[in-house]
Amino acid sequence: MESFVELNKILETALATNAISLTEATGKVNELNQLIEEYKMKLNAVETKNIHMERRAEEKEMEMNKIHADLSNLETRLSDSLSEVKQLQAELHTERSNNVKLQEERNAATNEVTKLENILTQKEKNIAVLKTQKLEVQKNLEDCNNQIQIIKEEGEKDMELYKTLLNESKMDIDKCEKEKEALINENQKLAENVKHLEESLSKASEKIKEKDEHLSEESADKEAIAKELALERNKCAQLEREKLSSESNVCKKSEELKKIQASLDEVAGEKLALEAQLAASQSEQQTLLERCFASSAESENQRKNNADLRRKLEESQAALHELGRENQTLQLELEKLVGRKWTEDSDAVNCTLCQKEFSIIVRRHHCRNCGQIFCNECSSKWLLFKPTKSLFEYVIRVIMNW
Repeated sequence: MESFVELNKILETALATNAISLTEATGKVNELNQLIEEYKMKLNAVETKNIHMERRAEEKEMEMNKIHADLSNLETRLSDSLSEVKQLQAELHTERSNNVKLQEERNAATNEVTKLENILTQKEKNIAVLKTQKLEVQKNLEDCNNQIQIIKEEGEKDMELYKTLLNESKMDIDKCEKEKEALINENQKLAENVKHLEESLSKASEKIKEKDEHLSEESADKEAIAKELALERNKCAQLEREKLSSESNVCKKSEELKKIQASLDEVAGEKLALEAQLAASQSEQQTLLERCFASSAESENQRKNNADLRRKLEESQAALHELGRENQTLQLELEKLVGRKWTEDSDAVNCTLCQKEFSIIVRRHHCRNCGQIFCNECSSKWLLFKPTKSLFEYVIRVIMNW
């Protein structure tokens, strides 16, 4: 009867562990779905949850230590309660009925596992869709990077063109400045020539006056003076024509100087416009570079987030597969446990593992896994166990190599 009681407890342990595993698998699938849809907002929540879980693990560890202390007391009480085992044989029939109920619950748990596998399949399809969307986003990001590169190259070409035009404008300005200086020098020379011609003309006029004054006095030299006067008048006319020609040249040079000055002003305006365009192009290039750097940083963050999500997805899938394998292992172990026989105390003289002889000091301890009897050192491992009808968990003893 004691073997059936222990088998019932082991069965309850396996089913409880299976239910916990299924619950954890469902939670992980839901958490994975939330991470995929809102991964940016949920990362902090996951970290907070991990901290909370670590705290809970520490609390559970403290509770486990407390349970171990309580278990030592229970071991003493258990040895005193062995005499009451015979009274529990009357409950064997009830426990068999409970075994049937547990079998039904196990079938229900198997159906729940099937449902979870279907849900997982659907989630994997959703993940495939999200991966496709991620590839589209990456493609759009690459297109944006290509456009930024093209704009950057065009900006560099425009800047080179602006620099070339600016250099040409500077060369034109220097050339015009030199032509302006040459015209100013030539204008000064022409002004000096005009001044000399005016002085010569004034001197010639004075000579003519002198000749006219002496003409009346020197009748003998009248013809010679008349010839000289005609010659002087011709020279004066020639000087007058040269003066008019010089004045015309001065006017022409002045007009040319005005045109050159206007060209200089126009070139200076074009220079200012080109400098403004160059500054605008440099500002636009700086803006594009900043946008490019920002896009690169955002793309890098997106890649890191995608890598983290992919890693967590793989870990969750591996954990889910591991839970499935553990479930199958538990079912196989459960089938093995059903066929095992619980060793009686009177049949065990030595420890099954180390062959140490039992005595008042070396106590007998049943392994709740295999049903055989071991000493305290060989059965030093503990397993958390919660019966189906109980609200509290407690630990049971198992052998070291279980």
